[in-house]
Amino acid sequence: MVTARDIADAEKIATISLSLDGSRVVYACGPRYSKINHLVSSSIWIADTSEPASARKLTDGSTYDYSPAFSPLSSHEIYFLSARNGTTNVFKVHLGEGSKPQRVFEFDGLYTVTSFSISPDGSTIAFVYRSNQEPDPNKPKVWRKMENPGMLGLVKLEDNNRTIRQLVAHSAMHVGSFIWTPDSSAIIYRVCQNTDMESQYSPMTEHMISITTGCITFTNRYHRVPGSAICKLDRQLFLIQARTPEKLLLTGALWTRPVGEEAAHVGYGDEDEAFSIKDLAPATSQYAVSVGRGVNTSIDVFNSSSCIFTAYETETEKEAILENLWDMKLCPDGTYVLIIVRSSIVTGEPPNIWSITLDGTGRRLREIKLSSHYSWVRPTDIPVGKVLSWIGSDGTQLEGMIHYPRGMAESDLISLPAVVVPHGGPEIRDVPEVTFDALYWKILLASEGYLVLSPNYRGSSSRGELFSDQGVPCGNLDWDDVESMIGICIQRGVVDPNNLAIAGYSQGGFMSAFGCSRPNPKYTFKAVVIGAGVTDAGSLSASSDIPDAQAFLSNAYPWAPGNCNDYFRASAIKDACNVTAPVLLVHGEADERIPIAQAIGFYRGIERVANTTTKPVLVTYPGEGHFFKYANNVEDMLSRIVKFLNQHMK
Repeated sequence: MVTARDIADAEKIATISLSLDGSRVVYACGPRYSKINHLVSSSIWIADTSEPASARKLTDGSTYDYSPAFSPLSSHEIYFLSARNGTTNVFKVHLGEGSKPQRVFEFDGLYTVTSFSISPDGSTIAFVYRSNQEPDPNKPKVWRKMENPGMLGLVKLEDNNRTIRQLVAHSAMHVGSFIWTPDSSAIIYRVCQNTDMESQYSPMTEHMISITTGCITFTNRYHRVPGSAICKLDRQLFLIQARTPEKLLLTGALWTRPVGEEAAHVGYGDEDEAFSIKDLAPATSQYAVSVGRGVNTSIDVFNSSSCIFTAYETETEKEAILENLWDMKLCPDGTYVLIIVRSSIVTGEPPNIWSITLDGTGRRLREIKLSSHYSWVRPTDIPVGKVLSWIGSDGTQLEGMIHYPRGMAESDLISLPAVVVPHGGPEIRDVPEVTFDALYWKILLASEGYLVLSPNYRGSSSRGELFSDQGVPCGNLDWDDVESMIGICIQRGVVDPNNLAIAGYSQGGFMSAFGCSRPNPKYTFKAVVIGAGVTDAGSLSASSDIPDAQAFLSNAYPWAPGNCNDYFRASAIKDACNVTAPVLLVHGEADERIPIAQAIGFYRGIERVANTTTKPVLVTYPGEGHFFKYANNVEDMLSRIVKFLNQHMK
């Protein structure tokens, strides 16, 4: 079985990058959560794409090494970010015995690099950097005043002095990201109004600048920060942005934007969703896009604006790949190499790196497993998961996942206590994956002997824009979908309606708070777990680090209260008097996404007006934000959840 300690100690694969010839892949891997008073660590790993089990460490993991990439000129030269000598900078290592990482350039002052990219011709490295000087904690602060914006710098790699040239720096604009043009003569960079998360949902601009003259040749404007982008021949952009760009939340679609023209929709976003885009070869018009369709994921290959073949598609309802963690190259010999991270909750296969080689038509030539991460867990230790399909209350086809202990017959599932675990987001989805993320409680609870129901309710990703739109405002069709999954599981004889709980984190925490406080509930819960959940939509919109997104989700704009029905419907705190079940709340004290006042307010409401026989329990975690960092807090939170549910469900 998978325990709370296992999840707290689990590793995490990140940042996959193929060499231009497709012969090697590098990636980062290290502990998902750090020990308190211990440095965060991560190693660079490398594998030969044609050799099984060839993944091996390139750096020892004594420091935090991450974001690796090959030189465009060689599959023997790797660049990466590291904090090994104090501040984060770019390092380079050559493959070969005795080779040690070397800093690529030196700053004259205290600066830290946040991202980098090498020009397609291999001559220049560009990077975003910021001051590393800590602000005075005793000095008064002006709210949202631009502090320490990102700047864009260049270093010529053939320059022995490695002189840093500041290409873009503006005290009132923050450089967030950038890409190169295929001819290496210009950079397209994006600037935001500020460095904070709030700016990600605000209008931003994109500029192309010559690295020789420093002249800006065009400017694009966006309603909010779009997704990943590449620049192809004739400086034509292909990018991921919302199907309807004016909308605040992102149902990803593929767009193209020729120089000086408006963006045009290429595909996706109506019944599916585009996630990320990769350039297959700078000198060609080919690229690939990862696409979610319900619980399945594919990698589609394009030539300009036409899809020419699908390089990979997950086996229907049996496996999952990480839609934002992959890479693909068109090799000099005309073949393609695709790298994915694949897992299967059906077979119990944990996440690992796989290499897939295809011919020029997309026909698969070979498939090779390169890594053996998570070797501490056996397939028999991992619960089984299955996709469940049903029809919602309004006739919409819905999907979700059920998880339960491996080896159990479906006819025996009704004997298990059942827990509804709605995912967060809401713009994510539950798929047939194995994950050891501490905020996804499905695998842990199924290991502990629970039947776990995880609906992909309205608002979830990969079903298109209309499906996403129907999840707004919260507390309507999204909750109907949760109830309809419970109902179909009762109807099919796998859930006992008298032995049911609900537990969720973030948007899933909203579902838990909302569900346990309904005035006339369709189903009652014996126990409730609310992790960093929304309970007061109006105050959340005023206090979250992404206020516009939170206000949009609930239609709760305190500064423009036009629809009180939606405003109050998405606020479970007003219905705290209806809570009858025991409630456990867990929350990071430093959470800026959903501040801890959301938990405190609901706790106080239950304590004062609810008709419960058990006093609610609120556990807070110092130093933790919305996404937990520390292993001991992860283990404590997960152990408490299991103990609480066992106390009230078994």
